[in-house]
Amino acid sequence: MSRPRPSFTLVDTSGRNFDFAKETAGRATLLFFGYTNCADVCPTTMADIAAAKQLVSSAVGSAVTVVFVTTDPGRDTAGVLRRWLNQFDSTFVGLTGSPAQLDAAQQAAGVPLASAQQVPGGRYSVAHAAQVAGYGADNTEHVLYFASTKVADYAADFPRLVAVS
Repeated sequence: MSRPRPSFTLVDTSGRNFDFAKETAGRATLLFFGYTNCADVCPTTMADIAAAKQLVSSAVGSAVTVVFVTTDPGRDTAGVLRRWLNQFDSTFVGLTGSPAQLDAAQQAAGVPLASAQQVPGGRYSVAHAAQVAGYGADNTEHVLYFASTKVADYAADFPRLVAVS
């Protein structure tokens, strides 16, 4: 069953409020929850999405909005998020907020809540959902991508997400 584009407001990397439903309405949008200190899924997912945007026409690529929401607000400040996202694509939107706001955003998007877990050396990692939700221009979720998704799969879907209305 398709889900409607979720509604939540967080803060973007320039410090302004970003109303996800309003700011992305009518646009093909990929939504991913993760964190910059993630050792595997987050950087590979963002790199794959950036590579897929390069495979499609510039018109399609520029019509896809990519939104990354941190699940680690303690370490992922606006500056950290912006620098990390710029490694992949400077158009990617980075969002943060209070732990309660981030939990509410995850609930609105229908993903399991992230949780911090202690690791040796007094550090922590963040267990989080690894799916990327793909919303069409009709404001409906049409596809869920998982860690095994290939660059070609994203690229094949981008024109469809842009065109659906």
